[in-house]
Amino acid sequence: MRCFLLICVLSFFVESCKDKNELLSPKKMQTVLWDMIQLEAYTQQPAVMDSLKRRHTAIVGLQQQIFTLHGINKDQYLKSYKYYNEHPESMRNILDSIAVNAEKNRDKIMARKFSGNKMSK
Repeated sequence: MRCFLLICVLSFFVESCKDKNELLSPKKMQTVLWDMIQLEAYTQQPAVMDSLKRRHTAIVGLQQQIFTLHGINKDQYLKSYKYYNEHPESMRNILDSIAVNAEKNRDKIMARKFSGNKMSK
């Protein structure tokens, strides 16, 4: 009976650790979530929406490309997304990092765009 109980407890701990290993790290989640946000923005553009006759199928295909790019699968993403949504402080840190990086990228783009257009006095 003790042996059975020990096996059950050990199995529980192994499964608990296994689930945690499937979660994306905050840094990885940040990069994947950023790509998913960009995908959503891309597919909301009128020109893109008109060209995507089967919008849902196209979005699923593009999401799969994001998962492949980052070496993860849909289940890992969904489990991680759920986990971070249930832990608001962690999700806030991820979203804050995304916002800071997006702002830096925007500033770089704007600097490049307008650096050649300065009028000389």
